[in-house]
Amino acid sequence: MSTTEIQDCESDQIFKVWLSDEVAFSDQLRAKEDGAFKMLYDKYASAIYGNILRACVDQDKAAVVLENVFIEVWYSIPAYDENKIKLFTWINQIAAKHINLSKANS
Repeated sequence: MSTTEIQDCESDQIFKVWLSDEVAFSDQLRAKEDGAFKMLYDKYASAIYGNILRACVDQDKAAVVLENVFIEVWYSIPAYDENKIKLFTWINQIAAKHINLSKANS
């Protein structure tokens, strides 16, 4: 858990608000902070790759799909809403789309 400060406009008081790790991580991704993409990849790539590999079977094709998934995630992160869906689930949905595209292009 981490904190962020917010300021009340009417009273000028500053309050510390606890953020979940996932919300803080999402904020880092949106801000394109140094190391955020590496953390994202390190945290989710192996699980997403396993899902892709089960669907694609071919390791080379699965690696290309994985790369495309993380490129899309990086550029689409402003559209991600942590209040609606977990980050892993969102990435997995993007992976499913890319798996289907890959199969359609085969």
